[in-house]
Amino acid sequence: MFRITTAAMIAAAAYSSSALPHSLPAFTSSNSNTWIQSLPAGNVVGQSTHESDVAASHKGDKQTDDANETAAGTRAWREDLAAGGATSAELLRGSQNADPRGVQVRSVNFDTGVIELFNFDGADADLSGWRFCSHDFDQARRYTAPGGLDGSVIESDTSFFIHFNNDAPAADPDRVNRTDLGNFAGPLDQDAYALQLFFPDTNGNVSFGSSALIADHIQWNIDGSGVGSAETRTAQAVGQSLWSANGDFIATEIDSDAVVLTEFSGDIVGSPEEYAVLRNNTVHNEAADGDLSDDASAPTNLALILGSNIVEGEVNLSNDTVNGDRDFVTFSVPVGQVLSGLTLLDWNPDNIGFIAVNAGDTGFVPSGATNAEFLAGALVATGNVGDNILNTFVSQSVTQNALTEAVLPAGDYTFVIQQTSNLIQDYALDFILTETNEPCLPDTNGDGLLNPADFNAWIAAFNAQAPQCDQNSDGLCTPADFNAWIANFNAGCG
Repeated sequence: MFRITTAAMIAAAAYSSSALPHSLPAFTSSNSNTWIQSLPAGNVVGQSTHESDVAASHKGDKQTDDANETAAGTRAWREDLAAGGATSAELLRGSQNADPRGVQVRSVNFDTGVIELFNFDGADADLSGWRFCSHDFDQARRYTAPGGLDGSVIESDTSFFIHFNNDAPAADPDRVNRTDLGNFAGPLDQDAYALQLFFPDTNGNVSFGSSALIADHIQWNIDGSGVGSAETRTAQAVGQSLWSANGDFIATEIDSDAVVLTEFSGDIVGSPEEYAVLRNNTVHNEAADGDLSDDASAPTNLALILGSNIVEGEVNLSNDTVNGDRDFVTFSVPVGQVLSGLTLLDWNPDNIGFIAVNAGDTGFVPSGATNAEFLAGALVATGNVGDNILNTFVSQSVTQNALTEAVLPAGDYTFVIQQTSNLIQDYALDFILTETNEPCLPDTNGDGLLNPADFNAWIAAFNAQAPQCDQNSDGLCTPADFNAWIANFNAGCG
């Protein structure tokens, strides 16, 4: 069997293309060099532009010399790719040791009892030897077992889940039960709690007294309920610039559903402001969570979960640049999911307003000049309460474009909500995410994203004759599957 190189594949044949659902241009034989140059510069190849920016700026980011080495390595990869040199697998070999502080606690779901870790680094992270240290109001220094995570790996840009209720699906390498790991403080609820994730030293050992071995720290508490033992090791994380300060807690409530990491502000210090608190399926309530952005270039980023996601806010005088207030929100629909509903739950008082959506993570101020930028837009009033506005986007769109079906597939979207009359308009919208049953073939590494990392993953699958290689579903792994991967990638998933 021969090993295929990236350059050989690019030169292999002509490819069909259509509009991509992301920032890269469509990949064709005539623009292959342009496509190569579109790969993210200055980061390990395989990250999306957004995620690589996150990894570079997130708490625990690498030192400058590491970043320079990464940038040089990426340039070399691109030059070699264009010239037809080493294989992708060979070029990535030796770069699989992730920065430990690229592994972060991304969400804690109190309803399901699941902790989600996410690998923001550009390389896979071997969790062998890693351990948790946890504290709550009554308990301090509860340590998981030394070998509990041995053999577990978080691939770049993917998640890993710990199930407190011991209900992890069998034979899923990305999910483990609490009892598999050992001792945690408990229960995992909304009250005072702190969680640290430690990685081993060069000898494979974890010393919980060594602050330099903390990968991440997170803590939350119901305001006014007392701290108890929860801050036993917080000072260590603060000393490593992994948390803002003792006494800083993510503010939960007794009915909070989850805390979710949403903001990557560019500094390395974790803080409560970087997390959203989901309450009764409400992802943002302006009265409790602060004003939603009125800046089209910097919308409020929402972390949606499967099912119901309620946003409550108010707008007024949206055409008044001095006193007016539009709301701009942005979110991602992951691969394997769709936005299947946009239910108007409240619109008070009864006065006509406007809701529109565009692709991407920045928005547009509605006007004649920007009309064509929107995928669809609709006029709404109190009579539309209870309606799925996605249906209106299909049948009664008032912008130049309309949706062809009442769903939004995987991708980034920005919504604008506005009221042009001289009144304060209260509204509530429910953004509903559901899973699709169709596999996303071009998402070769299964991370829920479509980006150049899937190109590398397809090469590895081809060389290993792995099932992910088969992109045309003929039961074989042949060079024809490369053409099929290009077509599938350009078509996107939803």
